[in-house]
Amino acid sequence: MVIEEPCRLQGSFSYKSIGSGSYKFYGYSSDKGATYSWNFGDGTTGSGMDPQKSFTRSGTYTICVTITSSDKRCKITSCKKVVVTVPEKRCSWAKAGFGITSTTTCAIVKTEANNMADSCISYQWTVNGVAVDSVGGRLKTITLPKNGTYSICLKLTNLCKKCDTVICKSVTVSCYQETCKWAANGAGFAATIKCPNLVLEGYNLNNGCLKYAFTISNSSGVPLATFNGRTQSIGFSSNGDYYVCMKLTDTCKKCDTTICKKITVNCSQPCNWKKAGAGFYANVNCKKVTLTANALNNSCVKFNWYSGGTFIGSGQNITTTYVNNGTYNICLKLADTCKKCDTSICQNVNINCNPCSATAKFRVDSISKKGIVFVTNLSTGGYSYMWDWADSTFSKIKSPVYHAYKYGGSKKICLTVWDSAGKCSTSFCITVQFVITRGNTASAIAPEQKTIVVHPNPANQTTRVTWNGTYTDLCIYNTTGAMVYQAKLSGNSTELEVAELPAGIYTIKANGPAGFVFQKLIIQRN
Repeated sequence: MVIEEPCRLQGSFSYKSIGSGSYKFYGYSSDKGATYSWNFGDGTTGSGMDPQKSFTRSGTYTICVTITSSDKRCKITSCKKVVVTVPEKRCSWAKAGFGITSTTTCAIVKTEANNMADSCISYQWTVNGVAVDSVGGRLKTITLPKNGTYSICLKLTNLCKKCDTVICKSVTVSCYQETCKWAANGAGFAATIKCPNLVLEGYNLNNGCLKYAFTISNSSGVPLATFNGRTQSIGFSSNGDYYVCMKLTDTCKKCDTTICKKITVNCSQPCNWKKAGAGFYANVNCKKVTLTANALNNSCVKFNWYSGGTFIGSGQNITTTYVNNGTYNICLKLADTCKKCDTSICQNVNINCNPCSATAKFRVDSISKKGIVFVTNLSTGGYSYMWDWADSTFSKIKSPVYHAYKYGGSKKICLTVWDSAGKCSTSFCITVQFVITRGNTASAIAPEQKTIVVHPNPANQTTRVTWNGTYTDLCIYNTTGAMVYQAKLSGNSTELEVAELPAGIYTIKANGPAGFVFQKLIIQRN
């Protein structure tokens, strides 16, 4: 018996803060008997429709819920970014004599945290409330960009006790020569990153007496190179934070001004996976879209999916559901964590579907000895009905209860149900097989369970599929229900290339006028 039954599971979740870093999550779906599994984005998981989660650190977490239908045949995943705020605890280290020691040479300040003999402590330095860089440490060299008084603060976080202390110190810089007042009058420079180059250009500087010099320093304030001229294009060999200073010298008035900026360079190098056939395909089922990336035999590759620039999930296979019709730009970003490069591949996916309110469904209760098939109509939302008994006869009765056949054989019984407006319909079919004996009796036999043959099975690199009957499409699904292979069929056999598929258990589904047929495929690697 082959049953065709579409899946229309929909669902997502909402949440609210209940204080002290704890959040309550509320799952919902169109299936009242669905089950829920949660990934809270901090390495922990949960289950149940409405779980509660307490976070230990503030931050932005990607929360995902996977909803599985009550019959275990449908599964969807919904993700949202949640900004979590956890109240910080304060340590009492300042009272115990902790502090900052610093020495200043012109605008270069060397700082050192003292009395810090504790392996649990991490360090974060800020200047006037702005982080110096993303890398902490007990020792830090800071280059201040111009004259003035700066508040240098050290945040000490005890990772063991989950508390922190902030200690600040004022530093005054007066060593820059600022006889000229061009910065106050709007002079400056633009810094534009055009990977792998940094383009620099001075502006508001209409003065023939000026000379320009750009100095590039690393995050510790150590000069790396100096370039003369109002415009420069500088190439970088590595990513990171740099200080760029433009020194303006007026050769007529004998004065100068220095203007500095902090620049962060983060240039990813594109990988050449497109040439190697990398990409993805989208299987649209009404408003549910299953996205599958082409197999890449590289354990370094990470898969991240975006729709309209918004992150929607990670992994080689994901399923997402859209609420509204329209054309959506879906992108797959492939990041090689080993080679530090990435590739983005995008395509437009059109969603144009209004699910029908009428759902066709029935069951075959039994087949009598006289060739009579008894059925029960299980449809919902229907207004009009059409039964196709596969013997050139039809019926518009909602619940005909039974149908009598003159001859035995394989019969594909189909029910089509229309909604009240008569604008949409759904169909549902069951294939049964029976024989009528000479004594005018009929005996039901089991529906055909194996009309396709896979050999070799288990397979390694290739395998051949042979079938009886007419089938037009073939799909392969993994154990999570995601489609990983699709092909058109003709004739009575075809050879499948399975070298790109990971080892495991798969299901082959053949579709055609004869209905749906399934066969198991095992892939083994030596």
